[in-house]
Amino acid sequence: MATQYVDLTDEGVKYDPPTLSPSVPPVVKPGDTVIFRVINIPATYTISWDNSSPLQNTGSFQVNGSSLTPYSNQEVSTTASAATYPFTVSPDLPVKSGGPPEYPEESGGSHGGLEVSPN
Repeated sequence: MATQYVDLTDEGVKYDPPTLSPSVPPVVKPGDTVIFRVINIPATYTISWDNSSPLQNTGSFQVNGSSLTPYSNQEVSTTASAATYPFTVSPDLPVKSGGPPEYPEESGGSHGGLEVSPN
């Protein structure tokens, strides 16, 4: 089974291995591991699926960039249908006293997705 990383950065969602274009979601298969990880930002992110989730954990979940383990391992469900599964990443950003979030470009959240391909 393969591993796909979804990196949550101050520039938005990035994939490793990368896709041909940032707007094209990576292809994963049932049983693959998807690791959501926060890169160099001391913030908590909530990942919410826009419609349904292809993962075994079907609900929203959080990844905390301030913790010792700033990632979340998820497995693509063996019952996931072949489809594109868009998600929204909403940051809970640190706010300077009386000021805007430290990363204003991320204050509205980012979008990404996973493309599930049949076995």
